[in-house]
Amino acid sequence: MAKSTPKLLTLPPELLVEIADYLPVDGIVAFQLSQRYLNSLIKGTPKLSRNRPLTDCAGRAIRTYLKPPSANNPPRLRCIVCRNYYPIAQFDASDSAACLSVPQFTTTTESLKEILEVPGRICSWHVGRFVRLRHTGPGGRNEWVSCIRQLCVHCGEIKGWVPCSCECESCGTRTLWTYTRYLNNNKECKTYKFWRRNEASTDSVKDSLPGSLFVRETVCEDGK
Repeated sequence: MAKSTPKLLTLPPELLVEIADYLPVDGIVAFQLSQRYLNSLIKGTPKLSRNRPLTDCAGRAIRTYLKPPSANNPPRLRCIVCRNYYPIAQFDASDSAACLSVPQFTTTTESLKEILEVPGRICSWHVGRFVRLRHTGPGGRNEWVSCIRQLCVHCGEIKGWVPCSCECESCGTRTLWTYTRYLNNNKECKTYKFWRRNEASTDSVKDSLPGSLFVRETVCEDGK
């Protein structure tokens, strides 16, 4: 069976060049590096970015695209939030202090390896950014709630949780699950750990499915 040609590459060359003219500088570098044919076709600075200074974010993006593969053992990746390089294992959310990695509370199948879903290229140091505590006062909500939000790669903050005025074309956002603890007292949730149920469950979670997400909280009995 013959290989199917990517639809983008079926466009006329002059149209591909026209598309590239609307990309920022770091965008055109990524565009060129995505395919050998595009790299030979697209030359020069795009019209959109001519006579415009290169932002720090765009410069970092270009350096990331052009950086050769890591020769370190183990290989290292660059976190797009803190912009540091770490071993690949540190991009597993299970490595975070916010996750419980005790064997009886971790999954045994590869598909359920991650305790929390973290977007690619974000290291485990930032799992805490996806969780917030909100005090509701006596009689208020007292529960965990999860929802999908956007993380700004420029400032590393969750949009809607803190003000974000980033308009940088080089950063963008990442979609991820976030978790809010609504708390109506001073007794619960002194600390928390996320974990996923495996096949050998305890009685308290016997009706849940393998891979279900839970939060283990520490509670201060005297309220202090």
